[in-house]
Amino acid sequence: MRSTLKRFRRATIAVVAAAAGVGGGLAALAGTSSADVSGTTVALTATAPTVLDGVATQAASGWAVTMPNTDAVGDQIQIVVNPHGVTAATLDCTLQEGITFATVPTIAVTPVGATGGTAPTFNAPTISNEPGTEAACAAVNNVLTLTVKTIGASPVGSTSWLITIAGVKYTVGLGTQLGAVNTSESSIGTTVTPDAAALAVPANAVVSGVVITANSPAVALVTPTVSDQSISPITFSEPVAGQLPLGFVCVTLNSGTFNVTSGAPVIAASGGGATVGTSVTQPTANTLAFQVTKKSVTTAAVFSLSDLHVNAVDVGPNGFVASSENSATCTGGAALDTTGLRAFSLLNQTRTAGADSDATAAAEMESVFPPPTCPTSRTVVLATDSNFPDALSASYLAGQLGTGILLTPTGQLSTETANAIRIEGITNVDVVGGLLAVGANVLNTLASTPAFNCGGADPISPTTPLVVQQIAGTTQYDTSSKIAQYFAIGAVGTAAFPGAYGNFNDTSGLASASGPTTPVPTAIVATGESFADATASSVIGDAEHFPVVLTNPSFMAANTQATLTNLQIKQVILVGGPLAVSNAVVSQMQALGISVLRVAGADYTDTAQELAAFELDSASSGAGPVGLGWDLHNGDQVTLARGDFYSDGLAGAPFAARAAGTANPQPILLTFDPNTLGTFLSAFLTQGGGDNGFIFDNSGSQINTVNVLGGLQAVTATTVTNALTDIATG
Repeated sequence: MRSTLKRFRRATIAVVAAAAGVGGGLAALAGTSSADVSGTTVALTATAPTVLDGVATQAASGWAVTMPNTDAVGDQIQIVVNPHGVTAATLDCTLQEGITFATVPTIAVTPVGATGGTAPTFNAPTISNEPGTEAACAAVNNVLTLTVKTIGASPVGSTSWLITIAGVKYTVGLGTQLGAVNTSESSIGTTVTPDAAALAVPANAVVSGVVITANSPAVALVTPTVSDQSISPITFSEPVAGQLPLGFVCVTLNSGTFNVTSGAPVIAASGGGATVGTSVTQPTANTLAFQVTKKSVTTAAVFSLSDLHVNAVDVGPNGFVASSENSATCTGGAALDTTGLRAFSLLNQTRTAGADSDATAAAEMESVFPPPTCPTSRTVVLATDSNFPDALSASYLAGQLGTGILLTPTGQLSTETANAIRIEGITNVDVVGGLLAVGANVLNTLASTPAFNCGGADPISPTTPLVVQQIAGTTQYDTSSKIAQYFAIGAVGTAAFPGAYGNFNDTSGLASASGPTTPVPTAIVATGESFADATASSVIGDAEHFPVVLTNPSFMAANTQATLTNLQIKQVILVGGPLAVSNAVVSQMQALGISVLRVAGADYTDTAQELAAFELDSASSGAGPVGLGWDLHNGDQVTLARGDFYSDGLAGAPFAARAAGTANPQPILLTFDPNTLGTFLSAFLTQGGGDNGFIFDNSGSQINTVNVLGGLQAVTATTVTNALTDIATG
């Protein structure tokens, strides 16, 4: 990220005196300090100037010098300005070092704490080159001299005079070092040692304009603890010559450590004649430092820190800080702008899968309810694995019961499902769908199966068979309506998100212009002819207790309308564009007094990410909340399922609604196919991985975990890697 911050330089001032005994030192940042010269204490105060290197005639702070009444004609006050760590003997003008008084300041003299008397006068101030400076630096006039012209008469009640020096302006060489001045001066044989506090003034600066690049190409380190992994170089690019100061540049990881035993880091400089030290040091476990030994002069330079290895120790995108320092200890230096940058992304992935769809559903349930944490309702929802409508409608049922969804073939109960029922301590099985979906043989098998305690080791004593009930209609739409009305009207979840209307719809599909401002009973409506939209929205049905009502794409049947009316639904989240659910259906719902928020995209992957944006949006507009405000910040997870086939996502709603075992629901995102994320999903993951979080999520959430549903044939390893790379790029 390009910095727009200013660079500041703090110049520390030394004072030298004539034999008469005038002398002093600089205050450290604030207050007054003093130095003892020939038995006389004189105070010099100043505010640290703000100047830029490589800039001429720039205003800086002046000084206030307090001198005693014991002055003598010819006494001098000399103020010497030099770069950090440089004296007259070591100033190197080939590096364009040096601080020059660009103009002659003015002085004023007033008594301290009294009035009257006669003020001493001074000759016109002079600026000159410091003795001992190399010939090439003859133009560096860094000495300001004030010489007493006439002796003052002490005012009543005062023993000193305040000399105010104003109009100070500097020209600073491009190669000038950041930091406090380090000087030792003499005048007429009297050695003057500057105040020790003045020499301790830090280089409290911000280096402007240096563009830092890291994690490019993006590196996603997967697993919570990663040892000795390579990461991309960190580079420092100057916009103009000389922006990176002389001294040390330090890089400190916010978490994790650098591993220099696996490979020595390498630093290189290119452009403008810049040079760097030959080695990279490690002052602390999480910090590397390199030295800029010569600044760029003719053109901007690029400094590249490469061959980096890290030991990562926590989960999440890994940021870092960088600074320009006066020493390799990397303390108290000048900040470089690393806002929004990371050294790498430490991400996590899980894959929940079985040998087939039934086994995957069982694995999904057991990941949410690992014994001894079995569903407290001791009920499970069972649907056919050979079609999608019943299981997706059942997400509302599962959410109300606080349980999972299992799948079975129509003809006989699958072994994986029977085992899951036993292990989860299920006593009641709610079967959704008619006999053409879940056949009589399955129902009879369940009814004759003994119920077990949670964990599946011991049957309930005395032996108690499973209690089976069937919720079914003659069509998928009838079954959907019966599931929606299975619980009382008061069980339906309520919500208000008036700020969402007009958002989250990338199609021309009809929707309401505004929505309720207070929470009202809300349902989800999706097409019953395809699975993708209902799959992505099923997690809302579970988490928010919104019934999932399926409809014919072209019209809303009478029983579907009756369902919405009987449940007193006042707001619908319509999922999918006009090809999925027509404008005619919207008009029918509006005629019932229902506000319709359409969430839709260009394809099913786009619709899923639009739905995820709606789920996560915690902002408020002038109208009110923009989304459901799910707090991804505590979970940092998303669920990823195959988008071109339904099997693995059928039972995914309870999994995603509990964020793989946490209390926070997570979006269900759909791939284009097993091998392809799709451009819309890729863009969403990139945005979700950014250090500033989602633009629509005030919590500043960042995705760091992808929970994949299904095996490698459903979502390939390469597709998962691409998803993690997109997150790392964010």
